[in-house]
Amino acid sequence: MTKEPLCLMCTTDTETLIHMLFYCPHASCFWKASPLELNPSLIRGDNFQDLWQSILNILEAGAVEDELWSWLAIGLWQLWKIRNKKVFRDEETTIETTVEIFSERCLEWSKVMSIVRPLHGHLPAAGTLCSLSSAAIPDLPPAAT
Repeated sequence: MTKEPLCLMCTTDTETLIHMLFYCPHASCFWKASPLELNPSLIRGDNFQDLWQSILNILEAGAVEDELWSWLAIGLWQLWKIRNKKVFRDEETTIETTVEIFSERCLEWSKVMSIVRPLHGHLPAAGTLCSLSSAAIPDLPPAAT
C-alpha cells in the first residue's frame, strides 16, 4: 500500500493542491491575515474548480474591486513559492513574512495597474500586431516576401 505524502508545511495532513493552497493551517492563517481577509473554512469544494467558484461567490457577495481578483492570484502564487522554498531549499517562512511579501507584491501590482489602466484606451486592439519595417531598424535583413 502506497502512503500519500504529508504536507511539508503542517505535517498533519496529506499534501494536495487544495490542502496546500487553502486548508493547511499555514495557508489558512495566511488568508485570514492577508488584506483579503479570506476565511478558508467558508470555502467549499472537492476540486480546484469548485473551490474557485466558492471563492468567487464569497468575494462577489462583498462586491469587491477588480483588483482583488489579481490579489487572490498573487496570494496563491505566494503560497506556492513558499511551499517550494520548503521543498527544494528546506527554508521555512513565517506567516508574517509571507503576508508582508504578499502585501508588497499587491502594492507593486496596484502601482503598475495605475499606470496601465489610463493607457488602456490607447493600446492596439486585441489580436492586432504591431510591425516594424526593416527601414525602421537598419540592422535587420529585409523581410522575406
